[in-house]
Amino acid sequence: MLAAAQLARYLAEHSPDPDAADATEDPTEVTRGHAEAFQAWMIETRSPSTALNKHKGLQQFFKWLLAEEDIDRSPMDRFRQPRRHRS
Repeated sequence: MLAAAQLARYLAEHSPDPDAADATEDPTEVTRGHAEAFQAWMIETRSPSTALNKHKGLQQFFKWLLAEEDIDRSPMDRFRQPRRHRS
């Protein structure tokens, strides 16, 4: 749930997409573009492991929405996870 809340906060505060406002209130309105922009922002502003953790959290959240039949397709469907670079 934390990753979903952080996605909504990102969409409200940082997303350049004018249509993101609906997705901040309703996770069924989140698009693949929203999720991609959030992941890119996480990679730029957080550690690789944090970005990966959020990716996995969002995958599970959207799988749950699918199971509950709240969405027909996950915006995370076939969405590659960020790579963790070794130091």
